[in-house]
Amino acid sequence: MGEEWLELSEGLKGEVELEITGGQGEIRTNCKADCYFRNGCFYLLFQENIAEDGKKGELTFSSRLKISREQVVLHRSVVGEDGKSKKVMDITYRELLPQERGQVIDYPTPYGSLQLELYTKELTVELREGQLQADIAYRLLQGEQEAAVDRIRIRAIKPVSRV
Repeated sequence: MGEEWLELSEGLKGEVELEITGGQGEIRTNCKADCYFRNGCFYLLFQENIAEDGKKGELTFSSRLKISREQVVLHRSVVGEDGKSKKVMDITYRELLPQERGQVIDYPTPYGSLQLELYTKELTVELREGQLQADIAYRLLQGEQEAAVDRIRIRAIKPVSRV
């Protein structure tokens, strides 16, 4: 980890604006997140409220992104009516060596869980003054068939303080 990475991390601590775009169905998340830096990794903690088709109300997801130069990890839990969290999904995006198999993930849908194999084709993490960005190109396989080829962009921006 370079000195520049450590210095620039100081400018992102605290509350940030988080934007996630791309993915199947053109995901778009805009929310506030708490950002902190530990052991060479950024952690972004945020909540998402997602309406589920055919059901009243919304599901609340408690999500955590862990971003380093080598990988992006998404941990998502659903918050039940009792206030307790139940793990829904853990996904690790990292470039694989040619001989490595993809990561098997259980992908929840309203109709049940799908077992998919994730291959990260490209991962780029950039840190600039007041901004962290991760671009991920990946493909998903279901069995031997390709289910998706897509990209996700994650941006965390430190809001400019008003004087």
